[in-house]
Amino acid sequence: FSAPSFWFAATFLGLMLSKSRTSYVAFVITAIVLLLRARNFKRVAALVLFLITPVALFTLMQPEVSQRAEAVTSNDDPNVVERLIYFMRAKEDFVSSPLIGIGFGRFNDEYLGFSGIENVAYVATDGVVVNESNHAHNSYLHFLAEGGLVGFTIMMGIWVSAFRWARRLQHRFPRGSFA
Repeated sequence: FSAPSFWFAATFLGLMLSKSRTSYVAFVITAIVLLLRARNFKRVAALVLFLITPVALFTLMQPEVSQRAEAVTSNDDPNVVERLIYFMRAKEDFVSSPLIGIGFGRFNDEYLGFSGIENVAYVATDGVVVNESNHAHNSYLHFLAEGGLVGFTIMMGIWVSAFRWARRLQHRFPRGSFA
């Protein structure tokens, strides 16, 4: 196998060890799209068969990964229920202030007081600051809740700019080079 295959396998293994369920789903969807778009289907199929499948089976048989997958399907897991609550809270925040959101960093704050026009621009101007890492577990919902359509547009602009920068950078190096 080539150096890109090694780097792909190392990245794939790192992804599996991250235990990020959303990353698993995103990876599978991306892999399917790339497989369907592959120019050299036989080479990609061989990579999947001889490299990805054994690594995936090995990692899925590890107790940490299998227990995590089992916890996701259980409604008894407080993490799953908590995420649904955060989804709803983010949706409510966005609906209350769709234009500019409730304010950057205000998602976790408690006892919020708002100023402005509800359902248009309703910003949190009072409350108790809570410094926790809780978030909506969905970047789009979180951006919409805290920044509204304006903040969401700015964030998407940053993401698209980073993607375009990476694309331009990609064209500076010859195909098949290590860089």
